[in-house]
Amino acid sequence: MSEALRVVRVQVIPAEGYVLEIEGSTETPLVTADDAEKHLAGSVDYEVRAVLGIAKDVPLTLFVVLPDELA
Repeated sequence: MSEALRVVRVQVIPAEGYVLEIEGSTETPLVTADDAEKHLAGSVDYEVRAVLGIAKDVPLTLFVVLPDELA
């Protein structure tokens, strides 16, 4: 039986790249500027799953708050 859908709010903050403030975690992974420009959604999904221990097969909805330069 698969796990229930997870919904996570993520704030993307400019740094030397972008820091992810992930609801429910004290970790703040960094996504490089290059990764953010090329494939932000995949990078955010990967980091959220790694930090919160959510398996790839678990449905996940992300509410991502972007800074103006990425919106």
